[in-house]
Parts: sequence; C-alpha cells; structure tokens
Amino acid sequence: MGIIQKQTIKGSIYSYLGVGMGYLNVVILMPQLFTTEQVGLTQILLSISAIFSLIGSLGFSGVINRLFPYFRNVKTGHNGFSFLLTFTGLLGFSTVLVAFFILKPHIVEANIEKSPLLIEYLYFLIPLIFFRLFFILLDGYNKILLDALTGTFWMDFGYKALNFLFIVLFSFGILNFRQYMFGFTFAISFPALPVLYKLIKKGHFNLRPQFDSLNNKMLKQIFEVSTYGLLGSSSAIIVINIDRIMINEYLALGATGIFSVCALFGTIIKIPFVSLNKISTAFLAEAWKSNNLAEIKTIYYKSTINQMAFATLLFVGIFGNIDNIFRILPNIYEQGRNVVIIYSLAFLVLTAAGSGGFIIGTSHKYKIQTYFSFLTVFLTIGFNIIFIPWLGMDGAAYATLLTYLLSVIFRILFLKFNMNLFPFSYKHLLILIIGAISFLPSFFIEPIDNLILDIFIRSSIIGGIFILLIVSLNISEEINGIIKPFISRIIK
Repeated sequence: MGIIQKQTIKGSIYSYLGVGMGYLNVVILMPQLFTTEQVGLTQILLSISAIFSLIGSLGFSGVINRLFPYFRNVKTGHNGFSFLLTFTGLLGFSTVLVAFFILKPHIVEANIEKSPLLIEYLYFLIPLIFFRLFFILLDGYNKILLDALTGTFWMDFGYKALNFLFIVLFSFGILNFRQYMFGFTFAISFPALPVLYKLIKKGHFNLRPQFDSLNNKMLKQIFEVSTYGLLGSSSAIIVINIDRIMINEYLALGATGIFSVCALFGTIIKIPFVSLNKISTAFLAEAWKSNNLAEIKTIYYKSTINQMAFATLLFVGIFGNIDNIFRILPNIYEQGRNVVIIYSLAFLVLTAAGSGGFIIGTSHKYKIQTYFSFLTVFLTIGFNIIFIPWLGMDGAAYATLLTYLLSVIFRILFLKFNMNLFPFSYKHLLILIIGAISFLPSFFIEPIDNLILDIFIRSSIIGGIFILLIVSLNISEEINGIIKPFISRIIK
C-alpha cells in the first residue's frame, strides 16, 4: 500500500493543480470571454472525442490491466506488447474514422440550425480522437508499469496549462476564436506524446513484433477480455459525457455550455477516486493473479473509507459555498445552480464506493462488470431521455445521480454475496454525520462583501471542524498518518 498511497497523494496533487487551472480556464476566464455557445462547443468536442476515442481503443485497456502480467519481461521488451498495443490503436482509429464519415451527414442535419458552430468545427474531432485514443492506451500501459503520475500530470494539469496560454492570447486579441480552437485542439492532443517518450526512455516501448506469446489460448483471452473490456469501460465515459451531447440534442449548444461549467464543480469530488484507482488497478491485477484475497479486502476497505472522507469534505465545502460560486459566474449561469449540487452528490456516491468496480473488473468474474456496464449505459440514456425534456439541465444531473446510485448498489451487493467482500462499517456512517455537523455553521455565517474572504472563512470553518472530528474519532489510519505529523510540526 506504500506505493499506492504515495502515488495517490502525488496524483491527487497534480489533479488538484489541474482542477485549479481548469477552474481558472472554464469558470473564471471562458464564461467572461466566450459566449455560452463557444463554451458549449469546446465541451461537446471533448465529450464526443472521449466516447469515440474509447470505442477506438477496442477495449485494449482491459487487456493491459488483466493480461499484461503474462507478457511482463523487461529483457524481452515485454514480448511485443507495445507492438500489439500500437496495432490495436491504429485498427481502432481506422474503424472510428470510417464511422465518423458515415455519421457526419446525420450530425450535420441534426445541428445545422440550432448548433451551427458545432458543424463548423466538426473536423476538429479527427485529431482529438486520434491522440486521445493513443493516450488511453499508452497511459494504461504506463500505469500497469507502476507509473500513474506521468499521464495524470499531463492530462490533468499540463494540457490545461497550455489551454490557459491560448485563452490568454485570445483575451489580448492575439488569436481569434478559430485560431484559439486550433490551440485548444493541440493542447488536448499533446499529453499522449510525453507518455510515449517516458515509455521509450525506460525501454518499455518498441515496435518489434513478437508472436511467441500469442498462442491460440492467449489470442482467445485477448479477444474475450478486450470485447468485455470495451463494453465495460464504455459505461463510465458514456455516463460522464452523454449528458452534454443529449442536452445539445434536446436544448442547444448554449445550454451545453452552462451545464458543463456548473457540472465541473462536481468533478472535484472524483479526483481521489481517479488517482487511487489509476495505481490500485495494477495491484488488484497482481493480487488476483496470486489469489491474495487479504490484500484485495484491504484495498477495498481503505479505498472506501478514505475516498468517502475526502469526497464528503469536498461536497460539504461546495454546498457551503454555493452562493459564492454564482458570485463568480455571469448571471446567465444561475440557471445551473441545482446542477452543481446534484452533480456533486452524484460523484460523492460514486467515490464512496471505492475500488469495487475495479475489483470485479480485474477478477475472474470480470464479465459481470460488462453486464453492470450495459445496465449503467441503459440507465443513463434512459434517465436523460426522461428527465431532460421534463427538467432541462437539472434533469441531466438527476439522471447522472440516479445512474451512479443504482450502479453502486448493484456492485456492492454483487461483491458482498459473490465474493464475500463488504467494506462498510459504522465509520462510514460517522463520516456522513461529521459532514452534516461541519456544514451547519455555514447557515449562521453572514455573507461578506469580499468574495475571497467569504470563501476563505466558510471553507476554513467547514474544513477545520471536519478534519478535527475525523482525526479525533480515528476514522482512517491513513488520514491520521498524514494529518497528525502535520499538526505536530505546526505546534512545534
């Protein structure tokens, strides 16, 4: 757990730096400089390219997570694994590219009147899909080699720093909007390159084909795992991106922009979830290979208790500062107030479930994860179809919340009754009670004219009470191991 904890902490730091940069870009600068339609354009391009790039990966991320241990051999270049990865990526991109040109006339027809800006920049999807596809594969490969930090740094922070540069150039009139969009596309595409460089530098990437390990049994496993992996991994990306696409379908590109900005606040909560699971997946795969159930139980419990604690603190902090959030944004974004709360609650539910989905996905029962994923996709599309026409943007947020809630319940029950894994205890309930207690003072704090001071005071009181109670009640050994030495240094 030492490596997991170390990389999780560093990964969370990079991710939070990225969140800060992302908020500066999307919450502070873009709403002031761009129209809601222009903001919506950037977000829907991100969503569409995310879905298509994942489909183009052909489920090979599942092969990396589950089967790479059988290829691992530094002396032989991991038995041609990087060649297999590259071939799969090129095959997947070619398939997606054909699908893009088949679907293009339908996309144009559906958006030419209500979202003409999307049609104008539709071809920007091609480089976005290509580079994001290879980032998925290369970063997954790098993670299984126990480096979860390089990809996290560049995708969570590096590209946002580049995007910030192009936004600043736009704000000074050095770039027009079209030129900015070229810069935006470059920024999103870039992270694949440093990950590739890192793999080459460490001697883990070469394109020399080796077929010795690809016997009939292994080929059958690769095909089976990648098929189920594609179907399984698609759900998370579809759930987080389909709402923007469907809001554009039912409403307009401007509504997509407003929703995307407001939903961004909820994504803060999932950062520990993403950082932990990037590195814990590798350990879970090895633990299943050696049938080390004790290690799996430990990872599962610690992932739920620690992630629930961090997620609850963040949720309470967001809820306590909801009025301040909309003091930052232009008035038109006020219609997304409920989206902030509902979306944040959805990610609290997801994060509190810990590594459950990854435990199933790396086990011999990984096929079940695919069935859960089918259900998740069905639920999110169905709920969006029902709720968006009825409740508008709020409906999309409710759809995400209900999808995550049902998905988490199903996975918890499966792990309990099929693998005898159940990580929850009275301490998890205590975390929620502590969160409620920490939130109460925000009702009695009078608003302060100075926005920064108001945020600081509210957040300090909420955070101080929460951390004090978490440490005093010994909720988590890991959290106490971080906080207590820090407090001791301050006192000394």
